[in-house]
Amino acid sequence: MGNKLEKIRELNQHAWNLRKNDRQGALELALQAQNLLSDCPKAQPVDEFDCLKTLTYCFDRLGKSADAIPIGLKANLLAEQIGDNFLISTIQGLLGRIYWHIDDFPTSMDYYLSALKLVQSKKHPELELSLINGLGLVHYGLENYSESLSYFMSCLDNAGDDDSTRADANNNIAYVLHTLGRDQEALEFGMDGLSLHRQLGIVGGIMETLHSLGTIHLTLGNHDQAMAFLQEGIEIARQSNSELLEISYILGISRVLQVNGKLDQAEKELLLALQIGRKINSITNISVIHERLAEIYKEEGNFKLALNHFQAYHDTYKIIFNDKSDQRVKNLQILHQVETSRKQADLYRGLAGTDFLTSLANRRGFLEIMENAFRRVKIDKSQLVILMLDIDHFKNVNDLYGHRAGDDVLSSVAASIKKTLRPGDVAGRYGGEEFIVLMLGISSDQSFHIAERIRQTIAQQVIWIDQALVRVTVSIGLASIEFEQALSLDLFIDRADQALYMAKRQGRNRVVAWKQNE
Repeated sequence: MGNKLEKIRELNQHAWNLRKNDRQGALELALQAQNLLSDCPKAQPVDEFDCLKTLTYCFDRLGKSADAIPIGLKANLLAEQIGDNFLISTIQGLLGRIYWHIDDFPTSMDYYLSALKLVQSKKHPELELSLINGLGLVHYGLENYSESLSYFMSCLDNAGDDDSTRADANNNIAYVLHTLGRDQEALEFGMDGLSLHRQLGIVGGIMETLHSLGTIHLTLGNHDQAMAFLQEGIEIARQSNSELLEISYILGISRVLQVNGKLDQAEKELLLALQIGRKINSITNISVIHERLAEIYKEEGNFKLALNHFQAYHDTYKIIFNDKSDQRVKNLQILHQVETSRKQADLYRGLAGTDFLTSLANRRGFLEIMENAFRRVKIDKSQLVILMLDIDHFKNVNDLYGHRAGDDVLSSVAASIKKTLRPGDVAGRYGGEEFIVLMLGISSDQSFHIAERIRQTIAQQVIWIDQALVRVTVSIGLASIEFEQALSLDLFIDRADQALYMAKRQGRNRVVAWKQNE
């Protein structure tokens, strides 16, 4: 019996590891584990949860939302019975994705927000980023493109060494920029995403990014490049049994053929897509395909077939319109809920400007605050000071104790910075082991005193890592500006950075203020 339990856990782990590269294979392994569970009394509830989680993921990514939802709901109930917030958040994140796929954005939003509330008290940065990415997808579905872009940018800013998150974020940013008509920018992010997905060998990510790049090139009129990306992607989609994505590729390929006057080939591709759409009962795609076929037959002069497909398009569109009318009302309701519920709005809007590890402002959020402060200085005729802080020899901590220990050090340093500042001062994580502080209405001497106090507090701090005592120090660069100085934000930050560099050169663990001609 023990061997059977080991087999179940081995199958579950293998299935979960395989889910991004071979969804069908992962599904089959999870189904094997599920069959063994029925005859294994030693199996724990978490073993069943792991099996249900993989089934939920695979059914969703294979375009079978109707199968995924009841399994996901069962897994959510089981996770709640187990009482593990991480498990609950994981499955609720998957449910949020499923409901996003079927355009039920209010339900999707609810699951993502619920999951975020559960993980905020614990440090699960990878899961938090995944949930923030989900909120970005919901806002994209609600056509809040600027807000959607800020979430995806936040994911990219906070991804650190997590190449998988960076790859997904780049692709999502590319598609939002494409939607906003910023296709040249979109190409850069899309290519970065594709490169990362290729390095990681994540088949699903490669597939989705190839489609984004094909769509962007098609819009730009780069038909040869578009066709190359689309043809590569459709082969992978067919190998992966991703029929929903296969239809999307066919629609792109047929558009290239149609633009180039190859109407017979375009017609053949669309009829194939129609066959697949009917097989998986994708009403939205069926409607689009009928509309495209009507275009082609009209262009060919076959008005009878054009009329038939236009009628079919009209009939399916009515179904979609009626189905989505109720959904649009729900979408308006949740947008109203977001506007009127301050606590909930703060939860998911504020996260876009927050570093999830340290709870300080992230780089993007801090720069927005800085821009506002710059405007205030001119109005208030006051002085503005920034501090750039860098943990000395931080690489040694990671090398000796590992990245998790490095995260503990970053959190501890952030906490020391926060407790040393005045009310109204703002601290942010600028990137890696570098922090930044903004102080308004303060003299250079006063700010130097506060910077020195921060340095001393951190130097005296004791951090325990696996029963080992760790101490760290910081180097600090200080720059100040008065309202009459015509100085750009970038140059102001650069001055603080130069002062930080001088602090490093002078031996570290010290504060240095920027001076002209230094």
